[in-house]
Amino acid sequence: MALLSYKFFRNFLAVVAFYLSYILLRPFFKIIFSVKVTFPENFREKIQFPVIFVTNHKTHFDPWIFAAMMPFVYLRGIVPIRYMATTRFKHFFMKFLYRIGVIKTIYFIYNVLTITDKETIEEKLTPYIKALQSNQTVMLFPEGGLFRHDAVGEFKRGAVYLHAMSGMPILPASIRFSGNGLRKKCHVHFGNPLMIPINLKSGGDAVQADALKHLREIIVGLYEYAE
Repeated sequence: MALLSYKFFRNFLAVVAFYLSYILLRPFFKIIFSVKVTFPENFREKIQFPVIFVTNHKTHFDPWIFAAMMPFVYLRGIVPIRYMATTRFKHFFMKFLYRIGVIKTIYFIYNVLTITDKETIEEKLTPYIKALQSNQTVMLFPEGGLFRHDAVGEFKRGAVYLHAMSGMPILPASIRFSGNGLRKKCHVHFGNPLMIPINLKSGGDAVQADALKHLREIIVGLYEYAE
């Protein structure tokens, strides 16, 4: 009973945090980044939640930009988004923020799912599969970290594995920044939900690599559209 109450509290806290972020950060991002959000035709009729939200990664603001700039009619169907996040950082300042508890507090408030050090990828993805089975959307950045070049980085296999193991559709998206100076332009472009046929047991590494390549090509196409 106590565990259920704790889970309810964490979920409720995250929902409140997302709605507050939407109210407070939406005008901020519009001013600072001049954010433009585009959707494919008939997106509203095609989208059903939960989904595996897959996008490239440019800044530490990306999770909030997607949540705050998404139309409210979609946001209310998708929150709380269960972000897939790391506890290992390359940059000294991010390591410092994690050690003093700033990042840990953010993770707690938004009910973030952190990547564990389990031996197999199946064990690592189990919490995310459970979240999807509980009707919660999972968001991940398959590049495995920030990729600051004006392109889409190579993808790690987690997105494809999670898709195959959960059977949930992928919602591809891209985020791209352009311009110089203080006020950069940001274009967020959503694609259509998709299913990629893949059998992890009989497909072998080649099939998995093809599925990962196909997913990356879709997001590259979204990224290039956002020029």
